[in-house]
Amino acid sequence: MKTVHDIPPEILSKIFHSMTLDEAWVRPRRTEAPLLVCNVSSHWRDTALASPELWENLVVTFRDPARVAWRMDMAKTWLARAKTRNLSLWIIFIHMMIPANPIDEIIAPLKNQISVLELTSAPVACMQSLLYFPKVSFPLIRRLNIVFPPPQVSWARNVAANAQIFPHLEDFSISAGWNVLSVPHLPIQWAQLTTLRVEKALTLLSALCGVLVQCSSLVSCYLTIQTMVEGYQQPPESPTALTHLRLLTLQLTQGFDYFFAHFAFPALSTVLVGTNPMSALSPVARTLHTALASPTLRRLATGMYVEPSTLLALLEGSPNLREFRMFYSAEATRLLARTSQSAHLIQHVTSLTIVLAAAGSIADAISQIAQMVWKRWFRNQEPRSRLRKLTFCTPKEYTAADRAGWDVALEPLEPAFARGLELQVRSGKDLAFEEEDLALDTED
Repeated sequence: MKTVHDIPPEILSKIFHSMTLDEAWVRPRRTEAPLLVCNVSSHWRDTALASPELWENLVVTFRDPARVAWRMDMAKTWLARAKTRNLSLWIIFIHMMIPANPIDEIIAPLKNQISVLELTSAPVACMQSLLYFPKVSFPLIRRLNIVFPPPQVSWARNVAANAQIFPHLEDFSISAGWNVLSVPHLPIQWAQLTTLRVEKALTLLSALCGVLVQCSSLVSCYLTIQTMVEGYQQPPESPTALTHLRLLTLQLTQGFDYFFAHFAFPALSTVLVGTNPMSALSPVARTLHTALASPTLRRLATGMYVEPSTLLALLEGSPNLREFRMFYSAEATRLLARTSQSAHLIQHVTSLTIVLAAAGSIADAISQIAQMVWKRWFRNQEPRSRLRKLTFCTPKEYTAADRAGWDVALEPLEPAFARGLELQVRSGKDLAFEEEDLALDTED
């Protein structure tokens, strides 16, 4: 009778590999693959050690200064088992005083194999080692993610001094923990990027726009910026067209008009625009429709107050909008309910999400929205309306005590529910779209 030990090594190796596929990153734990299978039998261990694909992904965490040398040796041994395969490496420092520089000791010998690199809370010496490499240092890196870097003044260098450090980088992310970040000083070839994330950074908006003008291949862009007070330069006479950009998340403290004066977005499919969490006051966006309204726009989330007439113009210019998310505004709701100048206004929307503010009566707001939805999508419309899902995001958990008032408020939509309209209620105010839904927007 055959046993598990009779499975051919090629099949056993594939089984082992499948055990690591559910996680984005592999951590060196004895209770998880691949170390787990190494402890079953000598046959399994030999098979695992001879399977390079099991060792190409690793998280290294430096938490105890007394175990730095052990961590270094473990990482070198692990990655050596990957042989010549491309490597994905995530290095985490629990605090920045640990005396370790894995860039010099681990990454430098493997610079021609690393394709994905993430650094979290790296100390100054580590960042300097990464960014001061000679030209064409990391020829295979496609994705670089830096989280909580040290103060930028201690490691940044002018881009011209090291222009080819990441010659094939496509996906670059940096989250600065709301520290000052001079984006142009980063040694990145902006023209080749397809994905850019600059998050939780204090930066000059003019400098950021100067970088984006160079991003001619950009497909996805995520910006969460606290804009430094500055005398803005005069906007260009004509905007730069980001012809490949399909996904834009833009959260600023100020300067929306200045930003949109710089760019045109002929291929945008998904947009989330709002103020970042550090903004005490949500500014009025008055020029969104001139830059964002497009027949290609399919998903729109406005996480800020938008002047009703501007919102109307934006929606009228986006006839193929499918999913619309917005913060509740009594003025905008009344305008959408009564306007008749555009018969096709948002008629293709299949999903509508409304975020309700904590102030005021939620039941009254829901009543107003219900009447707007009925007038805008269902009344006197044949064939059946395309709106299939209505979602309310509330400032608190929905309880039985809310039901009576809400039931009365939603009475105008009873015929719509009978015709298939789905209602959802959830707490929170996050207007972000699901990553799996956005995958279609970034495909050619």
